[in-house]
Amino acid sequence: MLRTISALLLFVLMSVVPGRAYISKFIDIAADSKEAQFLQNPSQFPLAEAGLIASGIYTEDNLLKLNNIIAESKKITDPDKRALAKKIFEFMHKTILKKYVADATTLENVLKNSQYNCVSSTLIYNILLEPQGITAKAVVLPSQEHVFSILSFNTQVEVETTSPYGFDAANNPEIQANLKKLTGAVYSSQAKDRIEVDNIGLLAFLYVNRAYFASQKKDNYNAFQYMLKAAAIYPNSAIIATNTASAFVNYSAELIDKKDFAKAMAILEEAMDKLSVDKTKIINNYRAALDGYISQLVDAKKYDDAFAALKKAETVSGSKMPDIEENVYVRVLYSLINNEKDFQKALTLAADVSKKYPDSKYIQNVAQNGFNSVYEMLITKLDNYPEGEELFLNWYKLKTGTQFDPIYENYYSKVAINKYEGGSPDDGLHIIDKAIKLLPKSSVLKNNAIYIAGNQANVYADKKDYENAAKYLKIALTYQADNKNILDNLKVLYIAWIYSEIDAEKYANADKICAEALGRFPDDSKLLYYRKYIDKKIKK
Repeated sequence: MLRTISALLLFVLMSVVPGRAYISKFIDIAADSKEAQFLQNPSQFPLAEAGLIASGIYTEDNLLKLNNIIAESKKITDPDKRALAKKIFEFMHKTILKKYVADATTLENVLKNSQYNCVSSTLIYNILLEPQGITAKAVVLPSQEHVFSILSFNTQVEVETTSPYGFDAANNPEIQANLKKLTGAVYSSQAKDRIEVDNIGLLAFLYVNRAYFASQKKDNYNAFQYMLKAAAIYPNSAIIATNTASAFVNYSAELIDKKDFAKAMAILEEAMDKLSVDKTKIINNYRAALDGYISQLVDAKKYDDAFAALKKAETVSGSKMPDIEENVYVRVLYSLINNEKDFQKALTLAADVSKKYPDSKYIQNVAQNGFNSVYEMLITKLDNYPEGEELFLNWYKLKTGTQFDPIYENYYSKVAINKYEGGSPDDGLHIIDKAIKLLPKSSVLKNNAIYIAGNQANVYADKKDYENAAKYLKIALTYQADNKNILDNLKVLYIAWIYSEIDAEKYANADKICAEALGRFPDDSKLLYYRKYIDKKIKK
């Protein structure tokens, strides 16, 4: 049974330009081996030797065994070549071929246990004909996955080699019906259904069959090897080109799964260069391999190599890969930020990349992550402020995400509160004032300034230092003039302060403070009462 692997594997190419002959550098055989010599020049080998080589069983013992069979067949004679071919066919089925087995596709099956399928039976028949001077070719029925011999005399004779009654099958409907029962193949005499190949082509299809059965066992490596060999000896077949491309795709996919990305890329680069096929699937796998390879380079901190690999890939594939380039930048940024903690280098790269990909959510997110990482680093050493502030502000300028402002607010709030808690409220308020210049509508910064000023006012109020307490409450009002709590506290403070001055009989001071208080709270009854009381004392 002839098998093609394209239907089983990843894709079938609807139109294929036959390839040009080449020996793949990925064929895994010794350069001085018999098979290497065969692949270089298949026409120099007798079909018997070539058949053993393509079957993977070339040894002196097997060659001797096959030659003994050939010697026996040579004893058959007939002056009529057509009659001779029929006698040899009958000899083959009586003495060599005993049982049809669908996967018995090589001469090993024939020599070891007399099993055969359409490929091995066609091959052994053509081998027996060659020493008799009878030229035989093969016909491939791709849609039926079948092959048989064809002989040229005065008229062509088609020989269905799987059946002992298959000589001259084209003129025997019974044989054609038997073919379907035995192999499942449907005989066709239509030219559009048939491909005629010489014996080298037959050997190539033997490799194709071996590739198919290897792929059935999920052995993508050997399927790949067999298809490379088929393409090497018979490059002008569209079917072989299709299946070779499939083998490239499948084996590279296996390498990708194993994370052997560099090898997968190398294999696919050869496919893109050498195969004359639709390269969509090849390029898709190449992109996947490239993506994995770049990840490995980034993980190893080989950033320049990662970008060089991308540039080479774009040259090899003949197309730009902006999505992969974007991913490279994202991964490098992530590594610089989270693994190396090189925030300055990451900032430089993020600034450049943000201009190149202004709409990239991935780059925006990783840049935001970088800004947050700088923040997390700096808040562990707040006492060292302003160390790191310049780096922080340069990151803030990127503003690639919605969290930049909250991170900015949190940083300056923490720095300011740390100053306050360390006994420097004015420094804390100064820091917030500086921060507000870049973010003037920030309620977070203003609320934290109010927190510092209000708490400092309470400290002074507890000490009955009403002047400084009032000073900080008035500072708090500069951040939110209509804050009711602050205003209520300030009014209470004024009343306590005025009472303190009256109690100390410092009426001039009380008068000045009361005037200031009524300027803010003109209708307050307590303050109006103090106003009258103070006026009487100083006889206004």
